[in-house]
Amino acid sequence: MPVPDAIANDLTMKLVARITLQFNNPNPGNATRQQISRAFHAYLELGMQSKHDAVIRGYLQQQQLGQYVRKADGTQVNYAVAPTAEGAINAFYLPRATTAANIVKDRLIARWAQQQLPNTSVFTLGQQMIMAIQGQVQQDHYRYDISYFYDVRDVYLSFHCYPA
Repeated sequence: MPVPDAIANDLTMKLVARITLQFNNPNPGNATRQQISRAFHAYLELGMQSKHDAVIRGYLQQQQLGQYVRKADGTQVNYAVAPTAEGAINAFYLPRATTAANIVKDRLIARWAQQQLPNTSVFTLGQQMIMAIQGQVQQDHYRYDISYFYDVRDVYLSFHCYPA
Protein backbone atom coordinates (compact mmCIF):
# COMPACT_ATOMS: atom_id res chain seq x y z
CA MET A 1 0.00 0.00 0.00
CA PRO A 2 1.38 3.43 -0.82
CA VAL A 3 1.42 6.15 1.83
CA PRO A 4 -2.24 6.93 2.62
CA ASP A 5 -3.54 10.16 1.09
CA ALA A 6 -4.34 11.58 4.54
CA ILE A 7 -0.61 11.51 5.25
CA ALA A 8 0.88 11.97 1.78
CA ASN A 9 -1.25 15.02 0.95
CA ASP A 10 -0.76 16.75 4.31
CA LEU A 11 2.05 19.32 4.10
CA THR A 12 2.51 19.18 7.86
CA MET A 13 3.38 15.47 8.04
CA LYS A 14 7.09 14.77 8.42
CA LEU A 15 8.49 11.23 8.20
CA VAL A 16 10.58 10.67 11.32
CA ALA A 17 11.38 6.98 11.03
CA ARG A 18 10.75 3.65 9.37
CA ILE A 19 10.92 1.07 12.13
CA THR A 20 10.65 -2.68 11.66
CA LEU A 21 9.32 -4.45 14.73
CA GLN A 22 9.22 -8.20 15.16
CA PHE A 23 6.96 -9.86 17.71
CA ASN A 24 5.38 -13.17 18.67
CA ASN A 25 2.27 -14.19 16.81
CA PRO A 26 -0.58 -13.64 19.34
CA ASN A 27 -2.61 -16.44 17.68
CA PRO A 28 -0.03 -19.06 16.75
CA GLY A 29 -2.55 -21.95 16.69
CA ASN A 30 -1.92 -23.76 13.43
CA ALA A 31 -0.23 -20.71 11.95
CA THR A 32 3.02 -21.33 10.14
CA ARG A 33 4.55 -18.15 11.51
CA GLN A 34 5.48 -17.90 15.16
CA GLN A 35 7.06 -14.48 14.56
CA ILE A 36 5.46 -11.53 12.79
CA SER A 37 7.18 -8.38 11.60
CA ARG A 38 5.73 -5.11 10.39
CA ALA A 39 7.31 -1.94 9.05
CA PHE A 40 6.04 1.12 10.92
CA HIS A 41 6.30 4.44 9.05
CA ALA A 42 6.10 7.11 11.76
CA TYR A 43 5.12 10.66 10.76
CA LEU A 44 5.20 13.63 13.11
CA GLU A 45 2.12 15.86 12.84
CA LEU A 46 3.98 19.16 12.69
CA GLY A 47 0.90 21.37 12.89
CA MET A 48 -0.44 19.61 15.95
CA GLN A 49 3.05 19.38 17.50
CA SER A 50 3.54 23.13 17.07
CA LYS A 51 1.15 23.66 19.98
CA HIS A 52 3.74 22.06 22.27
CA ASP A 53 7.09 22.87 20.63
CA ALA A 54 8.54 26.31 19.79
CA VAL A 55 11.17 24.74 17.50
CA ILE A 56 8.43 23.14 15.39
CA ARG A 57 6.45 26.40 15.36
CA GLY A 58 9.54 28.17 13.99
CA TYR A 59 10.12 25.43 11.42
CA LEU A 60 6.58 25.75 10.05
CA GLN A 61 7.00 29.53 9.78
CA GLN A 62 10.34 29.07 8.02
CA GLN A 63 8.78 26.60 5.57
CA GLN A 64 6.02 29.10 4.69
CA LEU A 65 3.48 26.91 6.47
CA GLY A 66 2.54 29.48 9.11
CA GLN A 67 -1.17 28.91 8.54
CA TYR A 68 -0.73 25.49 10.22
CA VAL A 69 0.97 26.82 13.36
CA ARG A 70 -1.04 26.36 16.51
CA LYS A 71 -0.93 28.79 19.40
CA ALA A 72 1.40 27.64 22.18
CA ASP A 73 -0.72 26.08 24.88
CA GLY A 74 -0.43 23.35 27.46
CA THR A 75 2.81 21.66 28.33
CA GLN A 76 5.82 22.52 26.19
CA VAL A 77 8.76 20.45 25.01
CA ASN A 78 11.87 21.75 26.75
CA TYR A 79 15.27 21.14 25.20
CA ALA A 80 18.52 21.31 27.19
CA VAL A 81 20.04 23.03 24.15
CA ALA A 82 17.69 24.45 21.51
CA PRO A 83 18.19 22.34 18.37
CA THR A 84 17.44 23.17 14.79
CA ALA A 85 14.11 21.82 13.57
CA GLU A 86 15.87 19.07 11.61
CA GLY A 87 17.92 18.27 14.71
CA ALA A 88 14.77 18.01 16.80
CA ILE A 89 13.05 15.81 14.23
CA ASN A 90 16.07 13.56 13.72
CA ALA A 91 17.15 13.27 17.36
CA PHE A 92 14.45 14.27 19.83
CA TYR A 93 11.48 12.85 17.91
CA LEU A 94 13.13 9.60 16.80
CA PRO A 95 12.66 7.93 20.21
CA ARG A 96 9.13 9.38 20.35
CA ALA A 97 8.43 7.77 16.94
CA THR A 98 9.71 4.47 18.32
CA THR A 99 7.41 4.80 21.33
CA ALA A 100 4.46 5.57 19.03
CA ALA A 101 5.28 2.54 16.85
CA ASN A 102 5.41 0.30 19.91
CA ILE A 103 2.06 1.64 21.15
CA VAL A 104 0.49 0.78 17.80
CA LYS A 105 2.23 -2.62 17.73
CA ASP A 106 0.76 -3.41 21.15
CA ARG A 107 -2.69 -2.40 19.89
CA LEU A 108 -2.30 -4.70 16.87
CA ILE A 109 -1.28 -7.60 19.10
CA ALA A 110 -4.22 -6.99 21.44
CA ARG A 111 -6.69 -6.91 18.54
CA TRP A 112 -5.24 -10.08 17.00
CA ALA A 113 -5.31 -11.84 20.39
CA GLN A 114 -9.06 -11.11 20.65
CA GLN A 115 -9.69 -12.59 17.21
CA GLN A 116 -12.44 -15.20 17.49
CA LEU A 117 -12.24 -16.95 14.13
CA PRO A 118 -8.92 -18.02 12.64
CA ASN A 119 -7.79 -16.37 9.42
CA THR A 120 -10.30 -13.52 9.65
CA SER A 121 -9.20 -9.94 9.32
CA VAL A 122 -9.55 -7.69 12.34
CA PHE A 123 -8.47 -4.57 10.42
CA THR A 124 -9.85 -2.92 7.33
CA LEU A 125 -6.89 -2.36 5.05
CA GLY A 126 -6.21 1.33 4.53
CA GLN A 127 -8.79 2.53 7.05
CA GLN A 128 -7.64 5.16 9.52
CA MET A 129 -7.74 4.05 13.14
CA ILE A 130 -7.67 6.75 15.81
CA MET A 131 -6.31 5.72 19.19
CA ALA A 132 -7.87 7.27 22.29
CA ILE A 133 -4.77 7.20 24.49
CA GLN A 134 -3.97 10.84 25.30
CA GLY A 135 -4.91 10.27 28.92
CA GLN A 136 -2.22 7.61 29.33
CA VAL A 137 1.27 8.70 30.33
CA GLN A 138 3.81 6.52 28.52
CA GLN A 139 7.10 5.23 29.93
CA ASP A 140 8.96 8.19 28.40
CA HIS A 141 6.73 10.57 30.43
CA TYR A 142 4.93 11.86 27.34
CA ARG A 143 1.31 11.66 26.24
CA TYR A 144 0.60 10.71 22.63
CA ASP A 145 -2.13 11.28 20.11
CA ILE A 146 -1.80 8.62 17.40
CA SER A 147 -3.71 7.49 14.36
CA TYR A 148 -2.66 4.72 12.01
CA PHE A 149 -3.44 2.95 8.77
CA TYR A 150 -2.89 -0.81 8.65
CA ASP A 151 -1.72 -2.70 5.61
CA VAL A 152 -0.59 -6.30 5.28
CA ARG A 153 3.12 -5.54 5.79
CA ASP A 154 3.17 -1.83 6.63
CA VAL A 155 1.62 0.41 9.25
CA TYR A 156 1.55 4.15 8.60
CA LEU A 157 1.14 6.16 11.76
CA SER A 158 0.98 9.84 12.56
CA PHE A 159 1.51 11.26 16.01
CA HIS A 160 2.14 14.26 18.15
CA CYS A 161 3.13 14.21 21.79
CA TYR A 162 3.67 16.43 24.80
CA PRO A 163 5.23 16.15 28.25
CA ALA A 164 3.00 14.70 30.95
